[in-house]
Order: sequence, then C-alpha cells, then structure tokens
Amino acid sequence: MGSIVLAAALAATFPAVEVQRHCLHAEAAALPERRASIYENCVHEEEKARAVLSQRWTTFPVAARQLCIGGGQASYVEILTCLQVQSNDDLDGDLINKPAVAHRDAPPRPKATVPARLASPVTEGPTPQLPARLGAPEK
Repeated sequence: MGSIVLAAALAATFPAVEVQRHCLHAEAAALPERRASIYENCVHEEEKARAVLSQRWTTFPVAARQLCIGGGQASYVEILTCLQVQSNDDLDGDLINKPAVAHRDAPPRPKATVPARLASPVTEGPTPQLPARLGAPEK
C-alpha cells in the first residue's frame, strides 16, 4: 500500500532533471570536434522539452507519468517521448521541434534533375552512323 502512495506522489510531482549533468554525459560521448555543439544542442532541447512538460504535465495519465519517471534517471526529452508513446499522443506533432512559424529565410528546395546518362534518348536530328562491326543496319 505504501509503494502505491509513493508512486502516485512521484507521478504528481514534476520531475527534476539535472540537465547540465545529463548533457555533460552526452558531450563526453561525442567526437571531440562536436562536443561543444552537442552540449549546447542538448541543453537547448532539454529546456524546450521541460517547457512543454511543465505546460502539459497534468494532462498526461497518472499511470503514464509513473512509468516514464520510474527510475528518475531519464532526461526531459526521454520523459516527454515516453509520455507521448504511453498516452498515444500525436507523435507527428513533434512538440519539441515543430516551429511556431515557417522560416522565411529557408532556402528553396532543389529541383530534381535527371543525369544525362539516364535521360530519354534524343529522337530529333540525324540518325547516328554506326560502324559495320557494331551491327549497323545495311542500307
């Protein structure tokens, strides 16, 4: 009975994640030339996930919150993803990365081109003359 009360109390409490510690571990696992950007990106994504979680925490089912914060070692991004999966939330909505407005400065998408070797054969112009040894038709 005591463990049920404790689990319910934990689910009601917003989780406290040590973002800097979590991101330092991510940084340490990265290639040396990418470490600074990995740490900065990690902190940024964790802060965005924390903001989303703080707004929506009580909207997730208690059972899902209990499961997702279970061991207390997860990051905010991991907790948010877990809650989305557990509550059948719209994962396509991508609460963290979805931009509020479209970027006007985004470069246009490149147009697909077909390499010359794959292009349709030319049907206009003179017919090529093949040497007899290549099986050119006799005239």
